[in-house]
Amino acid sequence: ETDQRKYWGENYEARCVRLWQAVNATRGMIITYNGSPIEVFFHSTSGGQTEDAQNVFSHGEPYLVSVSSAGEESAPRYNSTVRLSRAEFAGRVNALYPAAKLSAGTLETGVRVLSRFDSGRVQTVAVGETTLTGQKIRSLFELNSTNFTFSFTGADVLIQTTGYGHGVGMSQTGADAMSKRGADYEEILKHYYQGVKIQKLPH
Repeated sequence: ETDQRKYWGENYEARCVRLWQAVNATRGMIITYNGSPIEVFFHSTSGGQTEDAQNVFSHGEPYLVSVSSAGEESAPRYNSTVRLSRAEFAGRVNALYPAAKLSAGTLETGVRVLSRFDSGRVQTVAVGETTLTGQKIRSLFELNSTNFTFSFTGADVLIQTTGYGHGVGMSQTGADAMSKRGADYEEILKHYYQGVKIQKLPH
């Protein structure tokens, strides 16, 4: 409660009212697919398109597929940029993946995105003499998402990202945008979790 008061400030009371209204309106409800409860994944900001679960986790689900997520462009983390020196970029890669043998002076030819998923997120990247997944690059450079591009200057590497989070399931920013356009919670959930039902929890 203390953290919420600090974060919400003067909006604390009003947001608590809205929160409890949402809790009470959905009390006893459950989201199911083919009669079974679903795995609920969500993230902050999709960047305009959510991701198939099978592209992020060890398995997919028919209700966790890529869908559009409009209206996120004003989100604080919709776009971001990480800047590193060429030497730091190559050093981080080579320290963890020595087979890359990456040279700071030839990054323009040594680093390139090889493939992307339909969502736009990076699937594989050529890094020197090895290939890494977009998820490994995200982790290595602490990026906001796997939807990224590289650019190089004389001294630096710029990694520009779109979105924030793994991208699977409901985008919180996208759900907020849908709500502001008049969608209710059922429309929002059925958009981000395809083919599901919302029903009373059996007693």
